[in-house]
Amino acid sequence: MHSNMDLSPLSPFIPSALAVAMHGYHSIYGNFPMTLAEGTSGLSWRVHLLPYLDQEALYKRFKLDEPWDSPANRELARHMPEVYRSLDKAAPETHFMLLTGSEAAFQPGNPVSFRQITDGVSNTIMLVHAGATTIWTKPSDLPFDRTQPFKGLAGVNHRIETCTFDGAQLAPPTDIDAKLLTALVTPRGGEIADALGIHMRFNEPDEIRGDGTSRIVAEKNQAMAR
Repeated sequence: MHSNMDLSPLSPFIPSALAVAMHGYHSIYGNFPMTLAEGTSGLSWRVHLLPYLDQEALYKRFKLDEPWDSPANRELARHMPEVYRSLDKAAPETHFMLLTGSEAAFQPGNPVSFRQITDGVSNTIMLVHAGATTIWTKPSDLPFDRTQPFKGLAGVNHRIETCTFDGAQLAPPTDIDAKLLTALVTPRGGEIADALGIHMRFNEPDEIRGDGTSRIVAEKNQAMAR
Protein backbone atom coordinates (compact mmCIF):
# COMPACT_ATOMS: atom_id res chain seq x y z
CA MET A 1 0.00 0.00 0.00
CA HIS A 2 1.44 3.38 -0.99
CA SER A 3 1.55 5.90 1.84
CA ASN A 4 -0.36 8.60 -0.03
CA MET A 5 -3.33 6.34 -0.82
CA ASP A 6 -6.49 6.41 1.22
CA LEU A 7 -7.77 3.32 2.99
CA SER A 8 -11.38 2.63 2.13
CA PRO A 9 -13.87 0.01 3.31
CA LEU A 10 -15.25 -2.62 0.97
CA SER A 11 -17.39 -1.16 -1.79
CA PRO A 12 -18.66 -2.42 -5.14
CA PHE A 13 -16.78 -1.95 -8.38
CA ILE A 14 -17.51 1.17 -10.37
CA PRO A 15 -20.98 0.45 -11.80
CA SER A 16 -20.93 -0.48 -15.48
CA ALA A 17 -23.96 1.80 -15.91
CA LEU A 18 -21.66 4.81 -15.50
CA ALA A 19 -19.49 3.72 -18.42
CA VAL A 20 -22.58 2.99 -20.52
CA ALA A 21 -23.94 6.45 -19.70
CA MET A 22 -20.63 8.09 -20.62
CA HIS A 23 -20.72 6.29 -23.96
CA GLY A 24 -24.35 7.31 -24.47
CA TYR A 25 -23.49 10.96 -23.87
CA HIS A 26 -20.56 10.69 -26.29
CA SER A 27 -22.78 9.18 -29.00
CA ILE A 28 -25.02 12.25 -28.88
CA TYR A 29 -22.52 15.07 -28.41
CA GLY A 30 -19.34 13.63 -29.90
CA ASN A 31 -17.45 14.06 -26.65
CA PHE A 32 -17.70 13.13 -23.00
CA PRO A 33 -19.23 15.53 -20.46
CA MET A 34 -16.71 18.16 -19.44
CA THR A 35 -15.08 18.42 -16.09
CA LEU A 36 -14.88 21.85 -14.51
CA ALA A 37 -12.13 23.50 -12.52
CA GLU A 38 -12.31 23.20 -8.75
CA GLY A 39 -14.36 26.08 -7.37
CA THR A 40 -16.32 26.53 -10.59
CA SER A 41 -19.97 27.29 -10.03
CA GLY A 42 -21.47 24.95 -12.62
CA LEU A 43 -22.85 21.43 -12.23
CA SER A 44 -20.83 18.24 -12.23
CA TRP A 45 -20.60 15.86 -15.18
CA ARG A 46 -22.47 13.43 -12.90
CA VAL A 47 -25.56 15.64 -13.27
CA HIS A 48 -25.24 15.79 -17.05
CA LEU A 49 -25.19 11.99 -17.21
CA LEU A 50 -28.64 11.75 -15.64
CA PRO A 51 -30.59 11.42 -18.93
CA TYR A 52 -28.41 8.41 -19.79
CA LEU A 53 -29.05 6.81 -16.40
CA ASP A 54 -32.85 6.76 -16.77
CA GLN A 55 -33.00 9.89 -14.62
CA GLU A 56 -34.23 12.44 -17.14
CA ALA A 57 -37.05 13.60 -14.87
CA LEU A 58 -34.53 14.48 -12.17
CA TYR A 59 -32.25 16.16 -14.71
CA LYS A 60 -35.06 18.45 -15.87
CA ARG A 61 -35.51 19.69 -12.32
CA PHE A 62 -31.98 21.11 -12.19
CA LYS A 63 -31.39 24.77 -12.96
CA LEU A 64 -28.58 24.34 -15.46
CA ASP A 65 -27.82 28.05 -15.52
CA GLU A 66 -27.35 28.21 -11.74
CA PRO A 67 -24.44 27.09 -9.52
CA TRP A 68 -24.45 23.59 -8.09
CA ASP A 69 -25.01 25.06 -4.62
CA SER A 70 -27.84 27.44 -5.50
CA PRO A 71 -30.88 26.89 -3.27
CA ALA A 72 -32.79 25.04 -6.00
CA ASN A 73 -29.89 22.80 -7.05
CA ARG A 74 -28.66 22.10 -3.52
CA GLU A 75 -32.10 20.77 -2.61
CA LEU A 76 -31.87 18.26 -5.47
CA ALA A 77 -28.53 16.87 -4.26
CA ARG A 78 -30.32 14.67 -1.74
CA HIS A 79 -31.89 12.76 -4.66
CA MET A 80 -28.60 11.14 -5.65
CA PRO A 81 -29.14 8.10 -7.91
CA GLU A 82 -28.10 4.75 -6.47
CA VAL A 83 -25.50 4.34 -9.21
CA TYR A 84 -23.34 7.00 -7.52
CA ARG A 85 -23.63 5.48 -4.06
CA SER A 86 -20.87 3.64 -2.20
CA LEU A 87 -21.53 1.24 0.65
CA ASP A 88 -19.85 3.47 3.21
CA LYS A 89 -21.55 6.74 2.26
CA ALA A 90 -25.10 8.02 2.01
CA ALA A 91 -26.43 10.69 -0.34
CA PRO A 92 -25.29 13.18 -1.39
CA GLU A 93 -21.67 11.93 -1.16
CA THR A 94 -19.96 9.85 -3.86
CA HIS A 95 -16.48 8.34 -4.33
CA PHE A 96 -16.74 8.13 -8.13
CA MET A 97 -14.57 10.70 -9.90
CA LEU A 98 -12.68 11.40 -13.10
CA LEU A 99 -8.93 11.94 -13.13
CA THR A 100 -8.14 15.46 -14.30
CA GLY A 101 -5.11 17.51 -15.26
CA SER A 102 -2.70 18.15 -18.11
CA GLU A 103 -1.55 14.51 -18.21
CA ALA A 104 -4.95 12.91 -17.63
CA ALA A 105 -7.69 12.37 -20.17
CA PHE A 106 -9.95 15.03 -18.68
CA GLN A 107 -8.79 18.62 -18.53
CA PRO A 108 -11.18 21.05 -16.82
CA GLY A 109 -13.11 23.14 -19.30
CA ASN A 110 -12.01 21.14 -22.35
CA PRO A 111 -14.12 18.45 -24.03
CA VAL A 112 -12.50 15.09 -24.70
CA SER A 113 -13.53 12.47 -27.23
CA PHE A 114 -12.53 8.93 -28.13
CA ARG A 115 -10.28 10.34 -30.88
CA GLN A 116 -8.01 11.85 -28.26
CA ILE A 117 -7.43 8.58 -26.41
CA THR A 118 -4.61 7.52 -28.73
CA ASP A 119 -3.06 5.08 -26.25
CA GLY A 120 -6.20 2.98 -26.67
CA VAL A 121 -9.58 3.08 -24.93
CA SER A 122 -8.94 -0.31 -23.34
CA ASN A 123 -5.61 0.87 -21.91
CA THR A 124 -6.64 4.25 -20.49
CA ILE A 125 -8.43 4.87 -17.18
CA MET A 126 -11.67 6.86 -17.36
CA LEU A 127 -13.27 6.58 -13.88
CA VAL A 128 -11.82 5.91 -10.44
CA HIS A 129 -12.99 5.17 -6.93
CA ALA A 130 -11.38 8.01 -4.97
CA GLY A 131 -10.48 7.88 -1.31
CA ALA A 132 -12.31 11.09 -0.47
CA THR A 133 -15.89 11.88 -1.37
CA THR A 134 -17.64 14.85 -2.91
CA ILE A 135 -21.23 15.98 -3.22
CA TRP A 136 -22.28 14.33 -6.46
CA THR A 137 -23.62 17.54 -8.01
CA LYS A 138 -20.46 19.53 -7.23
CA PRO A 139 -17.90 19.93 -10.04
CA SER A 140 -15.12 18.22 -8.09
CA ASP A 141 -12.85 15.43 -9.29
CA LEU A 142 -9.39 13.99 -8.60
CA PRO A 143 -6.37 15.87 -9.98
CA PHE A 144 -3.65 13.54 -11.29
CA ASP A 145 0.00 14.25 -10.50
CA ARG A 146 2.65 12.13 -12.21
CA THR A 147 5.01 12.68 -9.26
CA GLN A 148 2.38 11.27 -6.88
CA PRO A 149 0.23 9.01 -9.08
CA PHE A 150 -1.41 7.21 -6.13
CA LYS A 151 -2.49 10.37 -4.34
CA GLY A 152 -6.21 10.45 -3.60
CA LEU A 153 -6.93 6.96 -4.92
CA ALA A 154 -8.67 4.50 -2.64
CA GLY A 155 -7.10 1.23 -1.62
CA VAL A 156 -10.08 -1.13 -1.41
CA ASN A 157 -9.11 -4.64 -0.30
CA HIS A 158 -5.61 -3.96 -1.68
CA ARG A 159 -7.08 -2.93 -5.03
CA ILE A 160 -7.39 0.30 -7.00
CA GLU A 161 -10.89 0.37 -8.48
CA THR A 162 -11.00 1.91 -11.94
CA CYS A 163 -12.89 1.70 -15.21
CA THR A 164 -11.20 2.13 -18.61
CA PHE A 165 -12.63 4.08 -21.54
CA ASP A 166 -14.02 0.94 -23.15
CA GLY A 167 -16.14 0.38 -20.04
CA ALA A 168 -14.13 -2.53 -18.64
CA GLN A 169 -13.41 -2.88 -14.93
CA LEU A 170 -9.72 -2.69 -14.02
CA ALA A 171 -8.65 -3.25 -10.40
CA PRO A 172 -4.86 -3.60 -10.16
CA PRO A 173 -3.27 -4.11 -6.74
CA THR A 174 -2.27 -1.11 -4.69
CA ASP A 175 1.42 -1.90 -5.10
CA ILE A 176 1.34 -1.69 -8.89
CA ASP A 177 4.45 -0.02 -10.29
CA ALA A 178 4.00 3.78 -10.35
CA LYS A 179 5.16 4.04 -13.96
CA LEU A 180 2.64 1.43 -15.03
CA LEU A 181 -0.18 3.22 -13.23
CA THR A 182 0.86 6.48 -14.89
CA ALA A 183 0.85 4.78 -18.29
CA LEU A 184 -2.74 3.69 -17.65
CA VAL A 185 -3.78 7.25 -16.79
CA THR A 186 -2.16 9.20 -19.60
CA PRO A 187 -4.27 9.06 -22.79
CA ARG A 188 -1.58 10.14 -25.25
CA GLY A 189 1.68 9.23 -23.51
CA GLY A 190 2.71 6.56 -25.97
CA GLU A 191 3.59 4.20 -23.13
CA ILE A 192 3.03 0.48 -23.42
CA ALA A 193 0.28 -0.53 -20.98
CA ASP A 194 -1.73 -3.67 -21.68
CA ALA A 195 -4.74 -3.29 -19.39
CA LEU A 196 -6.15 -6.68 -20.37
CA GLY A 197 -2.86 -8.37 -19.54
CA ILE A 198 -2.70 -6.44 -16.27
CA HIS A 199 -6.23 -7.49 -15.38
CA MET A 200 -5.57 -11.14 -16.15
CA ARG A 201 -2.26 -11.29 -14.30
CA PHE A 202 -3.47 -9.33 -11.29
CA ASN A 203 -6.44 -11.66 -10.95
CA GLU A 204 -4.45 -14.88 -10.78
CA PRO A 205 -5.11 -16.90 -7.60
CA ASP A 206 -3.21 -15.91 -4.48
CA GLU A 207 -1.73 -12.76 -5.98
CA ILE A 208 -2.32 -10.79 -2.76
CA ARG A 209 0.07 -11.95 -0.06
CA GLY A 210 -0.46 -11.88 3.67
CA ASP A 211 1.30 -8.54 4.01
CA GLY A 212 -1.12 -6.98 1.54
CA THR A 213 1.32 -6.83 -1.37
CA SER A 214 0.96 -8.46 -4.75
CA ARG A 215 3.03 -11.58 -5.44
CA ILE A 216 2.93 -10.87 -9.18
CA VAL A 217 4.06 -7.26 -8.80
CA ALA A 218 6.81 -8.32 -6.40
CA GLU A 219 8.08 -10.85 -8.94
CA LYS A 220 7.93 -8.21 -11.70
CA ASN A 221 9.85 -5.68 -9.61
CA GLN A 222 12.50 -8.27 -8.71
CA ALA A 223 12.95 -9.13 -12.38
CA MET A 224 13.34 -5.44 -13.26
CA ALA A 225 15.96 -5.00 -10.54
CA ARG A 226 18.19 -7.79 -11.91
